[in-house]
Amino acid sequence: DYSLLEDYVAEQSEAINSNQDHQRSLALYALSQTNNYLAVPLIQPLLNDPSASIRVDALMALRATGKGTHAAIAQE
Repeated sequence: DYSLLEDYVAEQSEAINSNQDHQRSLALYALSQTNNYLAVPLIQPLLNDPSASIRVDALMALRATGKGTHAAIAQE
C-alpha cells in the first residue's frame, strides 16, 4: 500500500511550486529521499527551472528515484 508515500509526495507539491529556490531545493531533497518513482511527476518539470542549481537538484532527485532510466528524461 503506497498511500502514505503518495500523501508524502503530494505534501511536497506546494513547496515544489514555490517561487523561492530554497523551498524548491528542500522539496527536491525530500522527494529524492523517497527513492520512489511516484516522485517523478513532481521532479521532472524542474529539469527546466530557470535556476541552474534547481535543475541540478532535480536531476539528482530524479536519479535517486531508483531507476537510472529516469535520467534519460533530462536529455530530452
